[in-house]
Amino acid sequence: MLDRLASPPGLAPIAFGVKAPLRVATLPQGRGDLWSAQVMAVRQGLFSKVFANVLFVESSDTAYVFGIETPDARPRGLPADAADKQQLFIQFLREQTYEDIRALGMLAKVFRGHEYGCEVAATAAYVVARDVSLNLGVGYQTESGAYELVGIHKDDDLVTQARLAVLTDEPQHP
Repeated sequence: MLDRLASPPGLAPIAFGVKAPLRVATLPQGRGDLWSAQVMAVRQGLFSKVFANVLFVESSDTAYVFGIETPDARPRGLPADAADKQQLFIQFLREQTYEDIRALGMLAKVFRGHEYGCEVAATAAYVVARDVSLNLGVGYQTESGAYELVGIHKDDDLVTQARLAVLTDEPQHP
């Protein structure tokens, strides 16, 4: 079996870490709870970015980045500045997934979930930070241009592999 966490040629793997998740609201009509957290994204030797106040939703045993459920990545019902920040974070995830696909070329299709790899990894990092066992929800654009929502079971190999790439505050030993 190919290692999903292997680095594409010429591109360092990306890892995500989440700190300080805080429940900030209950969504209307019992649609779930809204959480805020700090997300760090690292591609060793390329960048280390911190995104403050990223919003996640926990609903019906599923966690997802708020706004990922829409093709434009813009969550509804937020003040414009918060919606802008959330949209930029989701666009970043999509761009990084595209970079992984581009770097892998024809091999990308060998990896199940390649179309939404960074989205899964960031959401898995959130679930790890919360120390909960939840399914993951992602949205992505298919090759045909359709927008699809995917639920990934908490015991799926994609979730297990994404959890392995989560940044922690633990010291790294060689």
